[in-house]
Amino acid sequence: MGALSKMWRTLLTQEQRRGWNAAAAKVQSRPRLEQAGPLTGQAHFVGINSSRARINREVLLVAPERVSFPPNPVTGLILSHANGQVSLKLSVSGPVEGDIMVFGAAPCSAGRKKWRHGAFLGLLPPPVGGESDFTELYVARYGKPERGQRVFVRTRQRRRGGRTTPEMSARWFWPK
Repeated sequence: MGALSKMWRTLLTQEQRRGWNAAAAKVQSRPRLEQAGPLTGQAHFVGINSSRARINREVLLVAPERVSFPPNPVTGLILSHANGQVSLKLSVSGPVEGDIMVFGAAPCSAGRKKWRHGAFLGLLPPPVGGESDFTELYVARYGKPERGQRVFVRTRQRRRGGRTTPEMSARWFWPK
C-alpha cells in the first residue's frame, strides 16, 4: 500500500487525481462504529489497485467506471474424501464474468461458527462440469484438512477495477 500511496503522490497527474476524487465521492466506506462516508480519491486508488496487484493486474492510473455485477455464480462448497485424497470444490451455477478471487481460512474445530483470519488463496480455477477444484490452492496454504474439521471459504467477484464484497461465506462441516 505504501508503494501505491507514493504512486498517488508522484506518478499521477493532477487531472488523474481529480478523476479519482470524483469517482471516490460516489463510493461509501465500509461502516465502522455505525459511521460511513465517501472515500477519498487516494483511498479509492489504493483500494482498487492493491487488490489488482494481488492478482497480478496492472495499476490503473485512470479511475474506472462503476461496475455492476450479476449474482455470484459460486453457490456452494463440496468437500470429499476418497482413497485418502481430499477434494475441495466450489459449485458454479452459471457463467463466470471477470475474475473470482477465492479466500480461505485454516481448517478449524467443528464448533467454530464464524470466519476468522482468512487469506487470499488465488483465482477461481475454470469450472469443469459445474465445479471448480481449488484443492491445490487450499492445501498449499493450509495443508490437508482432517476429517471432522470445518472449512470456511469466501469468494469475491472482480471486473474492470470493480469488486464485490465477499458474498459467500461457506461454512460446511466435513463429517467424520
